[in-house]
Amino acid sequence: MNIKRVVSKVGMIKIDRNRVLVLGLANSKEKAERLIGQEIVIPEKNIRGRIKGTFGTKGYLVAEFDGEVENRDQVLLRRLIRWR
Repeated sequence: MNIKRVVSKVGMIKIDRNRVLVLGLANSKEKAERLIGQEIVIPEKNIRGRIKGTFGTKGYLVAEFDGEVENRDQVLLRRLIRWR
């Protein structure tokens, strides 16, 4: 049987120089590397983005969005995972 469920995580945006960082979606660099390529959404502004890479060793993610984002915007990541 192949049952899947949706897992949602909420993160926060931090703008650092010319980079848009997403905090709170991963706790380590290894977990952050698994999220590269995932789609993320800012629900309040209806802006979509994609995770492009990692930054540092604390699980920070570099993201690219199709609209204007600000510091402390809430980001939503939804993923399907296999139910065991």
